[in-house]
Amino acid sequence: MPEELKGKKPDKEGGKAKAEEEVGGRTRLYVCYNCGAGNYVANYWSWFICHACGALNYM
Repeated sequence: MPEELKGKKPDKEGGKAKAEEEVGGRTRLYVCYNCGAGNYVANYWSWFICHACGALNYM
């Protein structure tokens, strides 16, 4: 993650991702850069927090 983003709250919409068994509606599958877990997120999000390890991921 770039140094200028560390410790800052993201200014665009996003949130905590969901595991596969919790998914419903329109979502996309992204892979966490830190642990490789699959995360389902909303189409309009620009960031998410991994459900497995808690890492902040930008898309």
